[in-house]
Amino acid sequence: MINMLHDDFIDKARHYIQEITSLRKSGKAVEAAKKNLEFAQFKVGYYEQFVDEDAPASNYAKIYDDEYSKALRGLAVARDECMDLGIYEK
Repeated sequence: MINMLHDDFIDKARHYIQEITSLRKSGKAVEAAKKNLEFAQFKVGYYEQFVDEDAPASNYAKIYDDEYSKALRGLAVARDECMDLGIYEK
């Protein structure tokens, strides 16, 4: 789990997106897939900090649950992309 403020998350996400885009444009598919997997893991870790079954309901609980679910689906897609390229997590 990552403890991070939203502004820091957005800054780091922007950096990941720029790096992944640059790698893809340069034709470095394997490196882009690895970086995309790292980014997906980062997003899951960020949203995990807001998911707590025992926490009292808040106005943002549904939003964070939805974003966490979306991050998990993104992680699955990133893993599939890596596996298609012959890259397996350790």
